[in-house]
Amino acid sequence: MFERIFINADISTVYSVFWNIFEWDRIIPHVEGIIDIDSTENYQHVYMKIKSHKKSYTIETERTGKIDECISFKQLNSNSIITEHSGSWLFYKSGEGTIVESLHKLKVGDIGIISKLISKFVWKNYVRKNAVSTLETLKLESEFIVGNFSLVSDNSRYLKHEFNLKIPVEKCYKIISNPIIWTELYGNTAKMVNIRRESEQMVDFYLVELVGKWKLSSRIFMRKDGEKLSVYYQHISPRFPIKSMIIHWDFLKLDDDHSKFIIHREFQLRIPRFIYQILQKKIEKIIEEHVLDYQTELNDFIKLQED
Repeated sequence: MFERIFINADISTVYSVFWNIFEWDRIIPHVEGIIDIDSTENYQHVYMKIKSHKKSYTIETERTGKIDECISFKQLNSNSIITEHSGSWLFYKSGEGTIVESLHKLKVGDIGIISKLISKFVWKNYVRKNAVSTLETLKLESEFIVGNFSLVSDNSRYLKHEFNLKIPVEKCYKIISNPIIWTELYGNTAKMVNIRRESEQMVDFYLVELVGKWKLSSRIFMRKDGEKLSVYYQHISPRFPIKSMIIHWDFLKLDDDHSKFIIHREFQLRIPRFIYQILQKKIEKIIEEHVLDYQTELNDFIKLQED
């Protein structure tokens, strides 16, 4: 059970993000809480509360680390049907970035071949989703810290949009990165925002929005950096036809009264590649019109603030 990912950040930053488990409940969507039992510089013994398939579990885990090289873990009690779960993350320099390899050993039951078959089923249909989510989110977080960007998946589609706004950059950031006001800010497109939890650095919320003729609802997990004026967020388990959606925002100062808003959009759809290729222009047009709707409403909101 093996996964591999490239992270566009130095190995020390990447290792630190993977090791600092006590920050995970504010950066990983399925992690709801971490309780320290006993931890030292290279050893951690914690309870981790996670949510998977609409159910919550508290997992007791031990981890040991070798700085910039590897982190090994072993679940002592998963409070589930899983009998044993252990593994490691291995870190390798790759140019200016880092390769992370994730290894998992999973066992369900003790009945030979049946146990192996059930273990593979549980990995594929339950555990792998969170394992991959952890890898991808820690990649996003590592690159966010150092100010870099790269696609999470080679299978993703990428679109970039940018436009100028007549508003100081700090104010632009504060308005756009505040989901609480989105139904006021984007009244024609954002139909509902329900905040689950928030802090200065993250917002976890539900959003219902109109995209073309589609009314889409999803949970969004947003990370914010008010000093760098940067944001990224993930759509968590979005509705069909979206398989995944990750968006990065950058806010650049043009002068004292004007700013540039940049949107990097990475997405995958739950349709075969050949169908996407046929519909590509139509899909990209829908997204383009969606961005234009937001731009129009943003400009209208800014004008109202000036009056």
